[in-house]
Amino acid sequence: MKKKISEQPWFHYTIAACAAVLFYVLLTNSDHIRTAFKTLGGYFSPVLLGCVIAYLVNPLSKILAKSVFRWVRKEKPRRLASEVLSFIVIIGLILLLLMLIVPQLIDSV
Repeated sequence: MKKKISEQPWFHYTIAACAAVLFYVLLTNSDHIRTAFKTLGGYFSPVLLGCVIAYLVNPLSKILAKSVFRWVRKEKPRRLASEVLSFIVIIGLILLLLMLIVPQLIDSV
């Protein structure tokens, strides 16, 4: 009966040699790999930023829809008003944070 390839005595040495060659190639081409990751990061940064903003706005929007805008009978206007107010609150917090950080950065430079 024939053995599987993974059971051959040379299989593990072959895997180790391929890993060593791959590691060498990665080290010699690290600047190209770094450039590729920066390019991919540039492409996906708007998507990631959108996910972060949605992650911050959604819970606040749900809380506002249930508490502040509970008097609005229809769901769509209530959800719209709570999302607009959530965006205003998040943008205000970001601006407040920037107003606190930027003067300290200017003084330190």
